[in-house]
Amino acid sequence: MPEDALLVVYVGYLTPDRCLDPVLKAVPRLEQVWLVVAGTGPQLEKVQQAAAGCERIRTLGWVPLDQVAAVVASGDVAYYGLEAWNTNSVYFLPNLGFFALAVGRPILTTPVGEIADLVRREKCGVVMPTATPEAAERALVQLCDRAYHASLASRARFIGQTAYNWSCAATQLLAMYRYLETVRNCL
Repeated sequence: MPEDALLVVYVGYLTPDRCLDPVLKAVPRLEQVWLVVAGTGPQLEKVQQAAAGCERIRTLGWVPLDQVAAVVASGDVAYYGLEAWNTNSVYFLPNLGFFALAVGRPILTTPVGEIADLVRREKCGVVMPTATPEAAERALVQLCDRAYHASLASRARFIGQTAYNWSCAATQLLAMYRYLETVRNCL
């Protein structure tokens, strides 16, 4: 892989609601962009076919949890797309988002769910306006701008260290349990 290439990484289960088509179709159009897909599931054959058609798309198969951070850190951008037809997609922030923030990698995502809200609100990546190969291509070209990428990476690292980590989540969770205990005692 060339030194100046942009490496996009996806790590997760390869189910149909993980909107992989936009990046699988955009990467072959952009000579400076590479894609690594780690995971297994129903879309594995589709990913393998895309990899067979483009040397810049690679598959890793299943990655043990203790190696996910290293895989994400090896890339420049973490991709996690979601399909709007799956109502569950609206209500969760995928673990890959936390891994990306922990290692200071911008997130590229579709305009669906909590992950898109986080990226917009925190300015730590790019939300494609639509889940299409054309939108993915435009977003990837933006992310190839090293100064722009560096600003997003810096923001991702900052919020990963200060807000979106286990220490902060534990504090919030314990505060919620204390509040609920107070409410229960008042009833």
